[in-house]
Amino acid sequence: MAYQIVRSKDVPGEPRKVIKGAVLLCDTSASMGWQDTWTGKRRIDHLAEVLAYVLSKTKVQTLCSFNSLVREHKLTTSVSLEEPQGGTDLALALRWCRASVAPVPEQLLILSDGQPNDPARTLFDMADLMAAWSKPPVHCYFCGDDNDHAAKAFLRDLSAMGGPGSGMDSFNLATPKRLAEELVLRITHDGGRS
Repeated sequence: MAYQIVRSKDVPGEPRKVIKGAVLLCDTSASMGWQDTWTGKRRIDHLAEVLAYVLSKTKVQTLCSFNSLVREHKLTTSVSLEEPQGGTDLALALRWCRASVAPVPEQLLILSDGQPNDPARTLFDMADLMAAWSKPPVHCYFCGDDNDHAAKAFLRDLSAMGGPGSGMDSFNLATPKRLAEELVLRITHDGGRS
């Protein structure tokens, strides 16, 4: 397995220890640097706001960002994401989860704004991960251009590989509070199974 993990530097905030919960995989590829014309903020900045809120309200087991690398982030009540760069290597992030996340999480949540670099490899690695993890619920959140129907369809197919309660939804990161509240409800309600 060829992957690289980078541990982000510690950021201020209260350290969190969670034995079992949700695993969040967040896309930080170059397209996440797109600036919203309504708010003047980049997608990545909205995403950091969403994650800080979610971490303060829920039990998250693991938080990783991915682009051409996978980065595991310290679980605190504040989030410092890297600058958007590189491609969308979701397959790499899924292989990292298979090798590094224990115990098996209650659910897997994926936030992305586009299709991965290698869709076929991503589907293969998702099937492998689901077999290893006994198919927990998978929830994909599309946070990109609303007209990107191919990316939405891919994330819908990806979520269908998860267990009962899996699903896909689309959110505009220019309204981060709505996504943050949805994630909190998803993580806290029944381990994501409904």
